[in-house]
Amino acid sequence: MARPLKAKRFTSALVPYVLTYARMSGKDPKALEKKYLHVRTGSPPNGVAPGGSAGIATPEVSLDELGALLGDASKLLGDSLFGLHCAMGMSRGAYGLLEFGLRSAPTGRIAMEQLARYGALINPLVRWSLEVDGDEVALHHRAPKKGGVGRQGNLFTVTRILQIAREMMGDDVVPVRAWFAHDEKSCPDEVAAFLRTKHIAFGRSSNGISFSAATLERVPTGADAELNRALEMHGQAVLEKCGDIDDAYERARGAVIDLLPDGGATLAKVAKKLHVTPRTLQRRLEENGASFAVLLNEVRRSQAERLLGHTDVPLTDVAEQIGYADSAAFVRAFRSWTGVTPGKFREHAND
Repeated sequence: MARPLKAKRFTSALVPYVLTYARMSGKDPKALEKKYLHVRTGSPPNGVAPGGSAGIATPEVSLDELGALLGDASKLLGDSLFGLHCAMGMSRGAYGLLEFGLRSAPTGRIAMEQLARYGALINPLVRWSLEVDGDEVALHHRAPKKGGVGRQGNLFTVTRILQIAREMMGDDVVPVRAWFAHDEKSCPDEVAAFLRTKHIAFGRSSNGISFSAATLERVPTGADAELNRALEMHGQAVLEKCGDIDDAYERARGAVIDLLPDGGATLAKVAKKLHVTPRTLQRRLEENGASFAVLLNEVRRSQAERLLGHTDVPLTDVAEQIGYADSAAFVRAFRSWTGVTPGKFREHAND
């Protein structure tokens, strides 16, 4: 497996699955195979291969290619909600050892934490993070590009997370809220029916889903502490081999969140909080495919969306909490991130 966020391509179990799905739906995927099925022989070091098996040729794609593949498959099948249907039809264990590890977790909360920690074993070109906000525990899936992994890829991601959560903890599991990185005029009825929450948003800085802390205390039907511990050790070993055990981006992100309300989220202050020099922090961020400016904007946007989407905090206070002393500057920045004003965003979020 390539080092997370540094490589341009990765081995994806989703590629052969999409091709098989198209074939089983009665469509000829030859055009998709020719366009997207670039293979590298050998067993993938992350233990994830088509169908969850190893030791066979495995495809490699860029993040753009993965999104394009799902979009092209949607057109081939004439299915505008291909990402939703594809995720719902995926078989148990398709993501190999990591998925079995999640399913054996002692609680739903631990499974979410492990997905955030080891999500790079599925896709090393996106960032996963877990954030707690009061009684909500939110899982974020952030692609380093506007719009995430495209409409179908975003639908697939959120659907698959919820589908596995229900298989683990019961079909009555309902998220508090769900959100997508792509724009959508209104939520398709079938997507809303699957999610079963009224709080669904589009055009956000990430894909994600949140659950109540109480829901995540449930014990999965396949809980097996010893198996979970063994598979977690495997995941840790793989990440160490990739050189990603010290995730400078996530550590810096946490420091920025802590420092933002006081207006002190500068490179120098974040570096001091992490006990490194500014130059070292910048270098480590660059190794993770980012810069401090990119990180700061991502955190500010994410925090602003959270505060505007499900709190009544006044706009002036929102601006202050994400490090803007001037409300006008916050409005300009927010419009550049989302294309709308904070007031309009809040209005739509609470429809």
